[in-house]
Amino acid sequence: QTGQRITSPTDDPAAASRVLQEQTLKDRLSQFYQNESRAENVANVTSSYLQTQIDINTSATEEAIRASGISDVSQFTSSATQVNGLIEQAFATANQQYLGSYLFSGVRTGTQPFTAERDSSGQITSVTYNGTPSGGSQQTYSVAEGITISPYASGDINQNTVLPHIQNLIQLRDHLKNKDSAAITADIQTLRTSSDNLINAQSLTNANLSRLSLAKTQNSNSFQSLEKEISSDADADFAQTMVQLQKTQYAYQAAMQVGGRVLSRSIMDYL
Repeated sequence: QTGQRITSPTDDPAAASRVLQEQTLKDRLSQFYQNESRAENVANVTSSYLQTQIDINTSATEEAIRASGISDVSQFTSSATQVNGLIEQAFATANQQYLGSYLFSGVRTGTQPFTAERDSSGQITSVTYNGTPSGGSQQTYSVAEGITISPYASGDINQNTVLPHIQNLIQLRDHLKNKDSAAITADIQTLRTSSDNLINAQSLTNANLSRLSLAKTQNSNSFQSLEKEISSDADADFAQTMVQLQKTQYAYQAAMQVGGRVLSRSIMDYL
């Protein structure tokens, strides 16, 4: 026995039709769950790398503030070296991947988003963005009925926030190398604006994580409800099954009793 009231569509055509529809919805919810997991992982990693960029920007701003008050010009070289290290870190972070897909390239996840020009000493002198441009399409995941999420950083974030952030670091390093105190002081405000933009970019990613959390809860509740409905439509009712089993056992016992009486007659009863 399978324990199910319906084992073929002919057992109860109406209920069987409902079960098929409910199972189709369950399969769709399972696909939503897979999409949610992928989108959530991408958004979490993206948010983490944006936080890294925010931290880099903070370090650069602190270096600029210190440099703006330098009296010993020899210290400019040390500060420039520090910022150059931050440039390399920012560049590497902007080119990070998740499961083989670039996080900051828009829909062009197979294309390295940022490439660098270097001088003879190996220092980055300029950076070019190669991903989806600002205003371009975004890669989306369907995570619930009527709800899609774009977990990757958009072309707007990449081109108008991440790229200027790296360019501002390059500018600061060059001003430090040139010992240009006035320009360094101006860089401080530029870096603060860049920080605000990075924080806003991260907040957009975190908003997607909040939407994903709501979608997961909604889908989980729907999945559990469907399982109950399928069980109600397809599974055997326990009480009804026990009554039927008892009736069958009584009938079997009665038949055995009749058979026993017949078999108990001796051959002499028929002479």
